Amino acid sequence: MSNSVSISQIESSSTSEKKKHRRARYTNKTRKKQLKNAIITYQQNNIDSHRSAVANYQHSNLEIHRAAVFRHERNNPGI
Repeated sequence: MSNSVSISQIESSSTSEKKKHRRARYTNKTRKKQLKNAIITYQQNNIDSHRSAVANYQHSNLEIHRAAVFRHERNNPGI
């Protein structure tokens, strides 16, 4: 009888000591993906504010805009 008691004690202790799975680490890669998705959805839902932001950026950074236009015209001559 003492043998059966010890087996039941072992079984109950083994079931109560379940190992927890380790949670995945939160990385910077995850945060970048979240921000990228948030930017895309914001741009799709707020087209006017996105266009005005692009216009302001192009106006304040003329050299960058000119270089981009030059590359586009060079790569797409027929358009």
